[in-house]
Amino acid sequence: MRKAMLSGGGASAMLKAAVAGTDSVDIIFAGDSNTCFGNWGWTDGFNYALKTNTAAVEYATPISPTSSWENTFFLGVDCTNGAFSKISSTGTVTNPSGSPALGGTLVSGRASGPAALTALVSRGTGQMMPNSTQFDYGWVASGQWADPFCGVLGYTGVSNRLSWLGLPLKYRVVHGKGPSMGTLRLASRKDEPLYTVYGTTSINCDTGAGSSYQWVTSTLDLAADSGRDGQYVHCSFAANSISSSYMTGPMAVALNSLCTPRKGYSTTSMNHHGGGSMDVVKTDLQQGAPIVQMYLKEARERQIACGGSGKVIVCVQGGVNPGTAAWGVSAAACFAQCETEWAALGYPADDLAFLGFVSHQWLETDDMATERASAAALTVSNPKYQTINLTSLITYAELLAGVSSVSYYDNAITDRKHLKPAGYNEVSRRILAALLA
Repeated sequence: MRKAMLSGGGASAMLKAAVAGTDSVDIIFAGDSNTCFGNWGWTDGFNYALKTNTAAVEYATPISPTSSWENTFFLGVDCTNGAFSKISSTGTVTNPSGSPALGGTLVSGRASGPAALTALVSRGTGQMMPNSTQFDYGWVASGQWADPFCGVLGYTGVSNRLSWLGLPLKYRVVHGKGPSMGTLRLASRKDEPLYTVYGTTSINCDTGAGSSYQWVTSTLDLAADSGRDGQYVHCSFAANSISSSYMTGPMAVALNSLCTPRKGYSTTSMNHHGGGSMDVVKTDLQQGAPIVQMYLKEARERQIACGGSGKVIVCVQGGVNPGTAAWGVSAAACFAQCETEWAALGYPADDLAFLGFVSHQWLETDDMATERASAAALTVSNPKYQTINLTSLITYAELLAGVSSVSYYDNAITDRKHLKPAGYNEVSRRILAALLA
């Protein structure tokens, strides 16, 4: 049997430090529909496996788009990302006037925002899908605008538990700044009676005439408060119900997240391209290089702000959708693009690690043996590109049998290309066990 883990240990070392509590790590995923399938996928599978099988603790929610919401939990098993006014992949906005209507209108930033600002988050001819909606940013050209659900909603509950709401919190929003831009007002409150306001801050985004557009991160800091334990916490960039937290245009918003100052881990979906081969995933990352850079920058800066040293693992997976190029060639191109963006930011090369794996076996006779051999060869030729062989961790028979007579496949008859949440959890557990051995 081929060894589960091949040579190269950057990802393993980073994960071990997070489990030991001596450092932090962000795991950023890119791949096909299994990245977030069924509002779960590998992004939550890894999160769940770390949380339930190791001593590692979550230090942050995923970094998520501000303007797309699909009632999903693949934004982290501990939170959801709200967007009453959401932008579809075609650029169409649901509820563009927001609520209550304050005069401003939310539109697709890619379609209507300043060209110089849009160029900084171009996805080119690729699609770059953090969830099943292509990346876009929200743009309000003028007036005031609010959304009752926008932001990050941290919950406590049996199925969706955020265990650190009483600790010091940082709500981070990646937004635009530039000439004549308006005001962003961040706010947080208890999202149930008595709707206690936890904090607010106002950010002037006008950098003056003749200045350049840029994407920056602003933070709302909330002091530790045991009174937040067991509460529903809503952090927002424009929820009028929280101390008049509306935005004043021109304004652009792209990403947000919630974190707490401690060492731990976080998982984020950067690209979730349903039906995409590894060739397609490669094109997404190459064409969307500015977006890749934005995610890497925010992950590192957020982690350092919370006490970590800025370690990031890029995890690329796929193969169940056939491509043209060899699996290792496409995966190497994905990794190389991330390296290029990391270097452009001036970050130490040793703080970025790589992990890749070919999709789980879905046919009794594995149809991805060639892809698995290509992945193994990639790591032999370039050991820093660490790969895992899933067929040595879990067999087709085990996937089919599942647990308690329930298959790990999403549907053992009609859909074995995807897994149930329990399947992603179990395979992720085995991947982590191999990496931590």
